[in-house]
Amino acid sequence: MAMVAKRFLVAAALCLALAAVPAAMGQAAAPAPKAAAAGPPNVTAILEKGGSYTTFIRLMKSTQQDTQLNSQLNGTSTGFTVFAPTDGAFSSLKPGTLNSLSAQDQVSLVQAHIVPKYYSMDAFDTASNPVRTQASGGDGPYTLNITATSTNQVNVSTGVVDTTLGTALRAEQPLAVYSVDKVLLPYALFGPKPPPSPPPAPSKKPAKGDASASAEAPAGSADHPAGAAPAAARAAGWGMAALVAAACLFSQIAASTDRPRHRAHPPPHPHPPMASTRLLLLATLLATAAVMAASQKNTKPKATPATPASPGPAAAAADGPAPTNVTAVLEKSGKYTTFLRLLHESRVDTQINSQLMDSYNGLTMFAPTDAAFAALKPGTLNSLSSQDQIQLMLYCVLPRFYSLSMLTTLGGPVNTQASGADGPYKYKIKPSNNNVNISTGVNWALLSTVVSKDFPLAVYSVDKVPLPYELFGPKPPTPAPAPAPAPSKSKTKKHKKSAGIAEPPVADDASADDTTKKAAASATGVSRWVAAAGVLGGAILAAL
Repeated sequence: MAMVAKRFLVAAALCLALAAVPAAMGQAAAPAPKAAAAGPPNVTAILEKGGSYTTFIRLMKSTQQDTQLNSQLNGTSTGFTVFAPTDGAFSSLKPGTLNSLSAQDQVSLVQAHIVPKYYSMDAFDTASNPVRTQASGGDGPYTLNITATSTNQVNVSTGVVDTTLGTALRAEQPLAVYSVDKVLLPYALFGPKPPPSPPPAPSKKPAKGDASASAEAPAGSADHPAGAAPAAARAAGWGMAALVAAACLFSQIAASTDRPRHRAHPPPHPHPPMASTRLLLLATLLATAAVMAASQKNTKPKATPATPASPGPAAAAADGPAPTNVTAVLEKSGKYTTFLRLLHESRVDTQINSQLMDSYNGLTMFAPTDAAFAALKPGTLNSLSSQDQIQLMLYCVLPRFYSLSMLTTLGGPVNTQASGADGPYKYKIKPSNNNVNISTGVNWALLSTVVSKDFPLAVYSVDKVPLPYELFGPKPPTPAPAPAPAPSKSKTKKHKKSAGIAEPPVADDASADDTTKKAAASATGVSRWVAAAGVLGGAILAAL
């Protein structure tokens, strides 16, 4: 019976030891936080990781293109390709090159380094030149010529500079970032400027008494310029007169030759009169031909320089529907002059038109009327920097197409183009009596009319300018400076704590280091219990 009891105790001890080991292992390893869902790539983080793109990062931030690109990466179907110049590329520019550019030109410079399509290194073989950039808009300048060589190199040319792609900082959908050792200077900004057109030649004064020169002629068409019709009429009149004269002479000659010969003695020289008549007829015909030739020479239209013919409706139909142009949509309504000017100055209109060509989710715009801008306090827009004006324009655009019925179903904060992936600059949208009320935290506006409702662009007129809270909200008060610590009066080596010096505040939330320390302490305590259980089991086995 004693032997059975001892075996039972040994088995129980071993079970306790084995049960403690998994528990100790589970407590020793602190529960790792759940991995966040992989979101869209962040172009700024990629460049910062590269380590030598400080100037390009600063330009992207000052022009708000980092926020814009991160926002577009959230809903793109075609992806993007960025050519990132190194700090060495910017330092090799002539001094003052960047400072000579306006804020709008700096936006265009950054956008000229972004292609609205994802290209892997192998896909550059299929690139169709010229390649459109973000600065190109629908079909504008700021294009690139990209060629792949047989040595697996890719050359990029702007018409001003040529360079070769370097290392790939990232080459996964939806974003590819390639390093370049030269700044891609757009031809539209840095190319040779065309010479100024010469002044128009002074018009010759008509001579006195020339009634035909002073008389006003009706304007002609492109094929028949003004004055061509009277000249042709005069030429036709002279030609007709010459033909009539020739006919009269010919009839007289015929009558003279058909007259019966009743003279007894014919004239001694019958042939000379006939020869002179023929010479007269020939001279008349030659004069007529000369008059006709002169009239054709005078009425020949002047050559005009050939202009490229615009594609007709048939060509447009063959190429498919024309892309949506936000400028044309707003100009058609005629009451968004100020908004259009701000969109153009900030280059946001070009950005939107470029995005509409490849957009999978579409866009929604809240367009303030001219009356809405006129209702602002004087100096409101002038107090904003160029970067803040860009943010204000991006704040009026939602990175997704919303019909009016879809807007009424939205709840919670809604991202804008100024929000980036998930930043500030958001709206609170609420339905209001079969309409929609948008709130910025500073003011609210009511959607009045629908300017455009067809995908990929919805445009709604608003009666107030949406003022972002981040720009126009109350600024937090400036914290008061901390009082200087009182000097300690103790002169001994062992300094006592001064009553006037406050202890450092203890954080309410445990940091990551504190959590690690607590987990390690817990694991140490459990490991001691496991060791004790093992010693106990060994002692029991030895007793047996």
